[in-house]
Amino acid sequence: MKTNIVESKPSNSTFEYEWKALSNEKATLLSIDRDLRISVGLAPGSYNLQYTVTDKSNGLQFNKLYNLKVNSGFNSGWFVTHNKNNKAGLSFIRTDKTVFSAPAEDANNKSFSGKALRTYYAFLNNQQNYASILYFTTEGVYRFDPNNFAQVGDTQTILPTVSSFTSIPNNNASLIYEFPSSAKVTSLVMDKSTGNVGKTLAVGVMNNGEGEVYFFNINTLGWFTNNTFDSSFKGLGEVIHLSKKF
Repeated sequence: MKTNIVESKPSNSTFEYEWKALSNEKATLLSIDRDLRISVGLAPGSYNLQYTVTDKSNGLQFNKLYNLKVNSGFNSGWFVTHNKNNKAGLSFIRTDKTVFSAPAEDANNKSFSGKALRTYYAFLNNQQNYASILYFTTEGVYRFDPNNFAQVGDTQTILPTVSSFTSIPNNNASLIYEFPSSAKVTSLVMDKSTGNVGKTLAVGVMNNGEGEVYFFNINTLGWFTNNTFDSSFKGLGEVIHLSKKF
């Protein structure tokens, strides 16, 4: 970020510079250079970026605030909980349609035993630093950092009195789009976060032994855009559960 500093009355003063990221919890010093050129190591979220210029001759300061939005590689998208070849699977489809087939396995260099059941995104409003991903299999539950899928907890730290899970009931759902007769709907979730610009319906199906996920755009009047799906992703295992990361 390049700055242009103009003095109303030119002087021979020298200046000190300071860039800080401000959040509800703390202020983080980013740089003491005149221009901001850094790799941001902040946690994803919204910040106030404060630029301070201090005249070393008299201590006078000039402050300017900017809005700073920090995103991660897994900023927003859909969790796809599935089973393939008797192996639990967790995939992530980012909002821009980028697919991460096994981000938790890749991040932790390990697989997760059991049959996959559910994945949930847990967070508090305006407290994204405390968010987490909870991944349930028949062998236990795992907690992941939502920014990079690094494992930060397991059954012993989350539910120490539970040894395994058998099933988690589905929410009631009805068929609202006609798939081929060979397809079976296994998960259906409505994303309401888009507000006044419509909604997205995510549908997981099994079709001829292959897991597939379809996304439908629905306008503010409740109509499906072009009366068909907007995008689809195939080649997954048995889709057990879909959930949204905001």
